[in-house]
Amino acid sequence: ANANRMLAIVTFDGGYRTNLSWGNVAGGAGKNSYDQALATINGLGMKQGTNMEGGLYQALGLLDDTDVDGISSKNVVMLSDGAPTSRINNSSISASKTNCDAAANQATAIKNTGAKLYTVCFGAAKDSAYSGGPTVSAFLSDSVASSGCAYDADSSAELAAAFKSITEQINSGLSGDGWTTTDPMTDYVGVASG
Repeated sequence: ANANRMLAIVTFDGGYRTNLSWGNVAGGAGKNSYDQALATINGLGMKQGTNMEGGLYQALGLLDDTDVDGISSKNVVMLSDGAPTSRINNSSISASKTNCDAAANQATAIKNTGAKLYTVCFGAAKDSAYSGGPTVSAFLSDSVASSGCAYDADSSAELAAAFKSITEQINSGLSGDGWTTTDPMTDYVGVASG
């Protein structure tokens, strides 16, 4: 409960909005802003459209918020059930290469801040991102997510497993990047095999 685990929630459909500004969710039920975050998540529903560009744009703005200044480990987790179907300045609700490119550009901007960007594709992995384009899974993996940070889920069990894996990576810092090994032995000390 004394930790600082900041969470904000953004939704994206035909539009995009911040549903919950930064709040500390450390400590679980009854502590900090945990109950408010859980109520916000439980209150979300399905709507038409998948404005990934807008959602990622909103997330990018939140990463620069003064509430998270000084936090070195920042992560964005994007859950999507389809291809980008709308853009910030376009009310189009059909999947297109233009919409995919716009979402990919926002994803690049997020990754350029040093934040990790995780994606979870729920129930749409094999769908086309646009006519003649890659699958939604491939698009998210290759153009949106940080390296090794894309997940697919087709059931609630797979969805829970994906979020568990993401949580473990975030909590442990096991991102696969930046690991170094040093040899603590001094000169003239060796290891004999036998």
